[in-house]
Formats: sequence, structure tokens, C-alpha cells
Amino acid sequence: MRVFVNSEDNFYYLKIFGKDNGRYAIIWDLRAKKRYDFDMVKNADNTYEFRFERAVPLEPKNNSYDFTSENGYVILSGKENNKKTCKYVTFGKKEYDKSLFSAFLYLADEPTEPILLKPKENFAIEYAKVILPNNSVHHYQLKSILEKNLLLETK
Repeated sequence: MRVFVNSEDNFYYLKIFGKDNGRYAIIWDLRAKKRYDFDMVKNADNTYEFRFERAVPLEPKNNSYDFTSENGYVILSGKENNKKTCKYVTFGKKEYDKSLFSAFLYLADEPTEPILLKPKENFAIEYAKVILPNNSVHHYQLKSILEKNLLLETK
């Protein structure tokens, strides 16, 4: 999976799933509170055509994020279906000239509300271990950071 974020405006993010011609993409627009789904078709010149499938209204999932520290973990808590949920996160960070913290949150949680947290320093999450409320464990590893200009046009 690949995550693309706008480092200047984190109200939008894009996730790409799959491989080769089996790829699809989802764009979350947190301002408009919509999700846009696309099939991706690989062209002969090694580019992809995004074929719009549907727009889906977003239901609020996480209304807020709170961070606390306890026993060596950062606790990421929010609300889901009016229940408080907690994820226990350990991570390593890598200095970067922009804040890419929201990219990790979009990858690990898929929030449907804007992330209003603004870390005081600029960094990217290099690796993380997340323990979910059901005790399942997810590991994340940063593979690369690439600056891209992405333009989606309608025909």
C-alpha cells in the first residue's frame, strides 16, 4: 500500500492498493467529508489512468486524537461509534524538512475527521508497532519518501 499526503494541507490523502493492473485508489477529502474510489489502469507509457467508480459520504469515525505516554508507549485514543478506543504505539522517527506525521496516522488509522495535531518538530515515522484494542499487532516500516506532483483531471 502507498499513501500520498499533501504536506501543506492534510485535509486530503490518497491510498493506492494492489499491484500492476489490479490497483485501485481511494482519495479521502476530509473537508467535503467524502471518499472517492477509483480503479487504476496501467497505460503503455507506464502511467496510470484513474477511472472514477463512486463517491461515498464519510461517517465520522475518530472525532479526536489524544496522545499520552505510559509504560514506553504512546497511546493514541479516539472515539469510534461513541466508544473510546485506544491504540498503543511505539515508533521511531526520522528528521525531515516537513511534517509527515499525518501520513502515518492516515496509514495506520484511516481517520474520517481532520487531524488537527501539529507536532512541534518536522519528522516522518520510520517504523512503528501498533497494538489494537483486540490485542492484534501491526508493524509499519517506511520504505521511501518521494516528492510527487499529482494532478487528477476529468475528461
